[in-house]
Amino acid sequence: MSDHCVFCEILRGESPASFTYQDDSVVAFMDVQPITHGHMLVVPREHAVLMADLNETAAMRT
Repeated sequence: MSDHCVFCEILRGESPASFTYQDDSVVAFMDVQPITHGHMLVVPREHAVLMADLNETAAMRT
């Protein structure tokens, strides 16, 4: 995890989130600034700058 990543802060419990789904590879939570009703973010549990940096399982599920 990264010290300066808002998603890593959420995963560490340092920032609030309304989780809708969690498994070993990804988490999903409601966006705090939704574009539309029900807007969610699906984020890998491992920190990555680029999608290409993710392991295969996390990349397929994100």
